[in-house]
Amino acid sequence: MSAPIGHDPIGRGLILSAGADFVHEIQPRTGEFPAGMEAWIDIWDSQMAGVLDTWTATCTATSAGWKVEAATADTIPENSRYRLFVQYPTAPTTEHLWFYGSIIRKQ
Repeated sequence: MSAPIGHDPIGRGLILSAGADFVHEIQPRTGEFPAGMEAWIDIWDSQMAGVLDTWTATCTATSAGWKVEAATADTIPENSRYRLFVQYPTAPTTEHLWFYGSIIRKQ
């Protein structure tokens, strides 16, 4: 049996808590992110039928970070789904799905 090819995104829950901001940061494994890189999290309903919100990261050479205020994060229901994308500034752009999973509420 052969191993899969292509980028293998990581399945992991995204934890939200009532009244708390969502704060998360990703960093390159080595070196720096390329200038012009973008990252975002699409929040989907539990059936993956529609996007509830999109949270855009603030990107630098050394990190992509999110700070989503509690007033916004609190509107996302448990068992919604998310997908975290990173886009490299190639021509045309190259998108990678880095993380995906369910919204977990820890109140």
